[in-house]
Amino acid sequence: MRTGNTGPAGAAALVLTLYIQVGALTSLVQQAGGPVLAGVLVCVSRGALLVTCQRSVPSARSDGLGATYAGAISPLVAVVGWAVLIAVTSAGFVLTGEKWWRGPLCVVAALVVVAWLVRRAVRRLGGVTGDVYGAAIEMSLAALLLAAS
Repeated sequence: MRTGNTGPAGAAALVLTLYIQVGALTSLVQQAGGPVLAGVLVCVSRGALLVTCQRSVPSARSDGLGATYAGAISPLVAVVGWAVLIAVTSAGFVLTGEKWWRGPLCVVAALVVVAWLVRRAVRRLGGVTGDVYGAAIEMSLAALLLAAS
């Protein structure tokens, strides 16, 4: 992460995540109201930062982007934020003529993926970094689109 070069595993993970996003997005936009729902899911994916910036998640380095935002969100704000994201996603599904319960299903899938990523980052790196923030958003989007398609 410090040097900026990407190893084979990092490149493979990036390509796999992008393939999942493109494949799920292609399927989603072909449905009635799919483009609107895709826009909602892109916005909701940014909720991954509610997990990565919680007070219980440390920064991996004291001089990186992770140090700037680590610990900025209380657990109560994170829970309320995810509840709002569930409501927004459910409304997006209802507006496109789909069943409302698909919203919570998508958001829970994204939450599980992001929680796994944060746990892995804390174990391997000692905390989060700016790269982890970006990965959390992209993996959240992939999970949301995959669950919605």
